[in-house]
Amino acid sequence: RKRYKMTALKSEAEIVVYARVGNFDGLKQADSVIEQHQLELYLPSKCKNRVRRSISADGEIYEATVKTPKKSLGSDESSVAMSCVEENIPATPGFFEAFKYIASKMFVKKRYFFNGEKTTVSKGDQKFDLPPIVYEVDVYERHDGKIVEWCKIDIEVDELLKAINSIPELKGVDICLDIKIKDLPFVPQDAFIVGSENTDAQKRLVLKLWNEEYPHNPKGGA
Repeated sequence: RKRYKMTALKSEAEIVVYARVGNFDGLKQADSVIEQHQLELYLPSKCKNRVRRSISADGEIYEATVKTPKKSLGSDESSVAMSCVEENIPATPGFFEAFKYIASKMFVKKRYFFNGEKTTVSKGDQKFDLPPIVYEVDVYERHDGKIVEWCKIDIEVDELLKAINSIPELKGVDICLDIKIKDLPFVPQDAFIVGSENTDAQKRLVLKLWNEEYPHNPKGGA
């Protein structure tokens, strides 16, 4: 359980969790799935330029994104909510191919969406229903075609924020949010939330995933 002030979150806010996939067959129970090929270019300003090809049952979509990270937001230093400013514009297959020549890395993944149950917040004798949490589970493919056992789980809290801001009784109130992922059908194991309380071993693992396990060479080759 992490305590942070939900009303302080702005822009795109999410909680990030890493976990090992205990049962890959459980991913088939996702409510929906998208395959994504993602090119990324990192700039000294810490801005990230991204061009993404998304493939789903509805067809293909190309999108370019500029993402500017912001500090973790919350009511204390152990806040686990990440926030950023994000701008998206439509792209084309040609732009995607051209971007490969300047991209720093490419990632190939499947994003599985699991819809949670509704969230309820209590204050005194009052109870308020909030939108259900959606778990976005990214499962990455290595450059050699093998699947990485460590996945990334994004839990976006934007809709919760909007709902809280619409309820006068909850404005300015600290919210304790219990994040429960153990019951997800792919049986996540050894899970940890990204935040200031991460151990050195967890930090090294995340760096290894993003530097060695997840990335592809956008220009081809290992």
